[in-house]
Amino acid sequence: MASNVRSIAREAGVSVATVSRVLNNVPTVAPELRERVQAVIERQSYLPNSNARSLSTSKQGVIGVIVQDLWGAFFLEMIKGLDAAAQRHGFHILLASTQDKPYEVEHVVRKQFGKVDGFIVAMPATPPKLLLSVSQRVPTVWVNQTYSSQPATSIVSDNYGAACAMTEHLLAQGRSKIAFIAGPEENYEARERKRGFLDTMARAGHSPAAIFEGDFFEECGFALAQRIAQDIEHIDAVFAANDNMALG
Repeated sequence: MASNVRSIAREAGVSVATVSRVLNNVPTVAPELRERVQAVIERQSYLPNSNARSLSTSKQGVIGVIVQDLWGAFFLEMIKGLDAAAQRHGFHILLASTQDKPYEVEHVVRKQFGKVDGFIVAMPATPPKLLLSVSQRVPTVWVNQTYSSQPATSIVSDNYGAACAMTEHLLAQGRSKIAFIAGPEENYEARERKRGFLDTMARAGHSPAAIFEGDFFEECGFALAQRIAQDIEHIDAVFAANDNMALG
C-alpha cells in the first residue's frame, strides 16, 4: 500500500494535522513526538504528494548531485564537469555530501524532492535495497554503482580493466613481487580494482607479495607505507587502489 499522510498518522498514533506540522517543520511539535513521526516517515519511505506532482509536471531547472565526500580530486573534477554540462543545458546543480554515510542518500533525497528534476548519485557503497528504493521514486543516475539484480541507470568506470592494465604495466617492467593496497570491501570500485589485480597476477602465474586492507584515505597509505618499508626485500612494487593512498 502506498504511503500517505493518513497511513503515517495511523502508524505513529497521532493526528493527520500533527503529521502535517512535522512535514512542514513547524517548531511547536514536541521533540519526542517529532522523532516518532519522522521514524514512521522513514520506515514508509514517504515523499509528499505535492512535491511528487511538482516533479512530474514541471521542471525546476535543478539537478541534485549527491556525493560521498567533497574531498579529493576525483569528486572535485566530477562536480566541475557536471556543473558545466548542466549549465550548457540550462540547468544548475544542487550539491550535497553524505560524509561517506550511504544511508544519508535517502535523507538528502527526501529533503530535496520536489526542488530538483532528478538526481546524480556518486556513492559507490550504496546498499542494493537503498539503490532500488531511490531509483523507483526519483529519476536517478548512479555513478560507479551497479547491481545486476537491481534495475537502475548507472555510469560505471572500467575499474576492472584499469586495474588489469596497471598490473600488466608493472609486470612488463619486470616487477612480480607486487603488494596491493586495497580499498574498502563494501565499495564497488575497490572490489573491481582488487579483482583486476588478482586476476592479472594469476594469469601471469604470480601471487601477490602482500595485500593490505585500506580505506581510500591518504593517512592509510602513509601508515601502510611504514609497514611495507619493513618488508621491502620481499616487495618490488606497490599498487595502491586509489590516488589518495598512493599519495600517502
